[in-house]
Amino acid sequence: MNLAQPSEVRAPATSASIAVEGVTKTFPINHDFLTWLRYRGQPPRFRAIDDVSFNVAGGELFGLLGENGAGKSTILQMLSGLTTPDAGTIRVDGIIGSRSGSAARELRQRIGMCTAEERSFYYRLSARENLRFFGSLYGLHGSALDARVDIVARHVDLREKLDRNFETYSSGMRQRLAIARALLTDPPVLLLDEPTRAVDPVHARDIRALIRSLVVNEGKTAVLCTNLLEEAWELCDRIAVIAAGKIITIAKPADLLARAGGRRYAVSLDRMDAGLIERARAVVGLNKLIVEEMPRGMRLVADLDDGPRTLTDLLRAISANGVEVKHVAPEEPNPFNVYASLATVAPS
Repeated sequence: MNLAQPSEVRAPATSASIAVEGVTKTFPINHDFLTWLRYRGQPPRFRAIDDVSFNVAGGELFGLLGENGAGKSTILQMLSGLTTPDAGTIRVDGIIGSRSGSAARELRQRIGMCTAEERSFYYRLSARENLRFFGSLYGLHGSALDARVDIVARHVDLREKLDRNFETYSSGMRQRLAIARALLTDPPVLLLDEPTRAVDPVHARDIRALIRSLVVNEGKTAVLCTNLLEEAWELCDRIAVIAAGKIITIAKPADLLARAGGRRYAVSLDRMDAGLIERARAVVGLNKLIVEEMPRGMRLVADLDDGPRTLTDLLRAISANGVEVKHVAPEEPNPFNVYASLATVAPS
């Protein structure tokens, strides 16, 4: 299955949308008794999410990209109503997030959630029995439930293994079953927490194609949490880079390089002279220089600011003593380098 790209013709977007405004979430920290006394019974708490805001349009695939512990899963838990923020508001399809009451029930009907560590299946039941059980909790029964179980099992390539007990499933199969469960009610909003974790490369490719198809062809709204750079670049319409509980930037994948603040060029030289590196590093706007020895000459990889004269000044500097510049070419944006540049910016 080929992945659809954001520029392709899509199905009409659903009305589903997500609005997160000024959300903060803290958790208690274990303190010793003296610390507890010092703060009069109200010691500092760990700030997992710090004043986060973003919007997701209906029919958009929005990515939360960050390392483990950055706060991605906490945001997803608040979107689903599993936990509530200490401050700020969350609206999913116009419904304010809540853990109980009619709003919580209405929210659950609109959301399909797949978590990274799925432990809520019943180990001694078959996969089919598990899906039937969870489907019944959402009000599906009889032939309608059987039809949905068959459809979602086909989506994740488990149709021939539905009658095996869950305890015999591999980690990857369990993850695929979790995705199937998230799709049972055909929800307009999908919350996906590392959906390809522990999945083999072939099925991971198919799951990504399925997620993209659900957004492009069926108009679903999806939020994808991942620490896989290639997955975020491949799937998402926009990506929010998150670190230490704060969103650093939000942009389309193609625009994130500009947000990182520079360009990368590869420069091939016929030789190296004694002062070349010092002259290059003295150029204003040079952020990083990598020197590589080649079979015939040298190669420099330079990260430069976007200033109009930076590349020209670099070429003049390195060719000052008759060194011949054989070839100059921009390098394609590397997701890891872009992410590393962004994630190392300390949130203010």
